Amino acid sequence: MERVDPNALGSLPAEKNALKSTRSTSEPAALTSQEKLVFDAALVATLRQLHDDLDAAVADAYGWPWPLADEEILERVVALNAARAAEEAQGTIRWLRPEYQKPLFARESQSSLALAPSKGPAAHPKSKIANRKSKIPWPKALADRVRVVETALAAEEKPRRRPT
Repeated sequence: MERVDPNALGSLPAEKNALKSTRSTSEPAALTSQEKLVFDAALVATLRQLHDDLDAAVADAYGWPWPLADEEILERVVALNAARAAEEAQGTIRWLRPEYQKPLFARESQSSLALAPSKGPAAHPKSKIANRKSKIPWPKALADRVRVVETALAAEEKPRRRPT
């Protein structure tokens, strides 16, 4: 009998390799002797069946036929993502757990920012930044921009609330 590396048996990479090798064939005959030992010891046939059952259940949940090629699955997922993005742009959100998520995250549909035109930032009487006489130049580099915003936030005594 061939000697097998004991570290290979039951290791996740070895199991994944054995499973991957059997995905293209219906029988484990194409496996090497080491892969066959891992296949038997790790119950890869059972793992493969569970993967296949899960794949079929997911396809059924989306109303897709099964089996599908990887390329076709990717095309369908991309199309589904585009459709969901279009729905969300129109204000329709398909909540996974609406009774929990809607109270926390749902907002009224808003077509624009609905900001009243202003003549500049409304300065809070105690604001050290908004009440400056000279304008702070906006930096070109992102890191410098972050520092400017951080400095402005640190200069405020406490967060200000926008009047409603």
